[in-house]
Amino acid sequence: MQPKIPQMKFLAPIILVLLLSACSGSSEATRIVEADNISLRATLSYYQALDPTMTAQANIWTSQIATLQADLNQAREQVTRLTVQMNTGAVGVPPVAAPTTDPNSFATINTPAPLDFSSAAVGAPTPIGVAAASANTPLRTSSGMIIERVVTARGMNNADGCPVDETNAFSTSDSRVWVIAVVRNYKRGTTFSAQWQGNNLEESYQWTANQSGAQICVHFYYEISSLTPGNYTVTFSAQESNGERVQSLPLAFIVR
Repeated sequence: MQPKIPQMKFLAPIILVLLLSACSGSSEATRIVEADNISLRATLSYYQALDPTMTAQANIWTSQIATLQADLNQAREQVTRLTVQMNTGAVGVPPVAAPTTDPNSFATINTPAPLDFSSAAVGAPTPIGVAAASANTPLRTSSGMIIERVVTARGMNNADGCPVDETNAFSTSDSRVWVIAVVRNYKRGTTFSAQWQGNNLEESYQWTANQSGAQICVHFYYEISSLTPGNYTVTFSAQESNGERVQSLPLAFIVR
């Protein structure tokens, strides 16, 4: 007896359904890939459009960071310099001047022989409206303040702030050059200053009295180690709270 062969007419619909399902799946996958591709392209375009803006902003930030770094370095240098000045009594920091305890102590101060200023140039013009005098000629204000004399010296008496070893000739082996003035009847708020000039030096330092007093030795100093050999001058001045100002003529000194 012959086996029966299945009829192909029953298999054809099944194959057609499978083919349609396969095509439908492939079409859906293609659609998803294309959608993802469009999304990725849009994202890429967005970031490409941001690139010039971000680059420009980055350049601005880099410039600002460089400026801030320069400011920080300058501030660090200033802090270091001020710290050294505070710890070592460095250039131009005036020690606090305190009144003497004996009102008659200045009567015992001997006026030294006039110093020889021929080794250095002296004679800066006197500013208009400013009283000026030589080191040994008293200066007076309308309020009664008197600056009796101004000298340069190698040292300062720690007890009363007055000069020790007065001179106008210094050596590079010396420690400091002091400018010291004997002041009477000073008022609170009076500002004293010393102007250092010569041999590429141009600096000024000041100190303001926080109380009135009968007499005082006001002193400033400059470190010799910061000076090169040559000729210099220092001018001492005082300005009262009412604006009245007096100053000495420049005191010449030399560093050898």
